[in-house]
Amino acid sequence: MPENIENLYYKLKCEELLCHIFTILTQREAVPVSAMHIKDIKAIYAVKAYLQSNFDQSPNIAVLARKAGMSEPKLRKIFKQTFGKGVFEYYQSGRMHKAAQLLREKRLTVSEVGYQMGFTNLSHFSRVFEQHIGAKPKKYSTWQVVN
Repeated sequence: MPENIENLYYKLKCEELLCHIFTILTQREAVPVSAMHIKDIKAIYAVKAYLQSNFDQSPNIAVLARKAGMSEPKLRKIFKQTFGKGVFEYYQSGRMHKAAQLLREKRLTVSEVGYQMGFTNLSHFSRVFEQHIGAKPKKYSTWQVVN
């Protein structure tokens, strides 16, 4: 491909990506914005990091709020303001994307992934996975092997 066309192609792809990001941002639920102290920002990012490293256990808002040094309502409000999702919604979405990654990259079975993500009921895991990823985990893993 000629260099000038290749540059145009990449520019178009960047613009396409920006449009996609702006579309997602406009669909976010409006959350009243309040000022945050740097201490609260650090605490909320620590909560996010904790959630991302503990997908096998459901978040406990009271424990997270204590760790963050804030009240439960304040934690919920600041978390949603910062990340556009509530704590549990963020956790569940991240957990399902981690499950998809395990199915895709590690080639684990659906059962292995479900149990690693903390599910004891695999049919519930399958339903939640489909809600977030758009396909049942078995079909997703099969599709990933073919593609």
